[in-house]
Amino acid sequence: MIRRNLRIGTRISFLAASGNASAWQSPGAGPAILLMDEPFGAIDRIARERLQNEFLGSSGKCARPSSSVTHDIDEAIKLGDRIAIMNAGRLEQYDTPAGHLARPASDLVVDLLGPDAD
Repeated sequence: MIRRNLRIGTRISFLAASGNASAWQSPGAGPAILLMDEPFGAIDRIARERLQNEFLGSSGKCARPSSSVTHDIDEAIKLGDRIAIMNAGRLEQYDTPAGHLARPASDLVVDLLGPDAD
């Protein structure tokens, strides 16, 4: 179960099987939680890695939890303190990146993690 009271700076990545990309909301002044839907999906690989690293470096300064939707397991593992893996609107597993790798909860999670997860 996803907790309602997130600590400051918590990053949750939601990994979904399908969907669309949309814009990354500015981390400036605004809501108590930063919601992002495919924030790095439409960017080339080099710029994506640079922006992801910049986001990770600035998330502590942002002083608010963030939640992002992605279809990229590597991005979810890199950016999320916790990852919720969803399938057809159902939660498959909610855990830390290390927890997903050590204890995948279903065959879908194993498939998403790929052969290098062993």
